[in-house]
Amino acid sequence: MGREAALTIAREGALIVGCGLYVEEAEATVAAVGGTMLSMQPCDLTQPGDCKALVDFAVRTFGRVEVLFNNAALAHFNWLEDISDEEWTAIVGVKWTWCSTLPAPHGLI
Repeated sequence: MGREAALTIAREGALIVGCGLYVEEAEATVAAVGGTMLSMQPCDLTQPGDCKALVDFAVRTFGRVEVLFNNAALAHFNWLEDISDEEWTAIVGVKWTWCSTLPAPHGLI
């Protein structure tokens, strides 16, 4: 889904900073999109430091963030009462860590 979003956004003329947990997949997306995209990988959006580094990379590269497309997600299929502490922490961690990108300057989030 992220690759298709990047391709669509690039067709509209955007400069793109992406990220990926898996280096080979992220590099394949950059190659598919072409010269209007850069990527930071590996980048684990469950880690606050990686989120901050991604925003810093985008601002350092292009001077601002105008649009943020969130494709990060974790899913655990289980009955609510059977979700383990580790599963819950992972699910909430992505959501809370993602919020650490909100202070991106000049952006529409």
